[in-house]
Amino acid sequence: MMEQFSNPAVYFEIPVLEMKRAVQFYQGVFHCALETTIIDGNEMAGFLR
Repeated sequence: MMEQFSNPAVYFEIPVLEMKRAVQFYQGVFHCALETTIIDGNEMAGFLR
């Protein structure tokens, strides 16, 4: 029998043109806060730890 994982998805990149608008949208969809940061010169948003 295969081992089942409770949450196998851990990382996604979704390109956006308007970060502020995208953050507001995904916070509403997932009902949680996102934090923004700069990684290698690119603005990113991710779930708070």
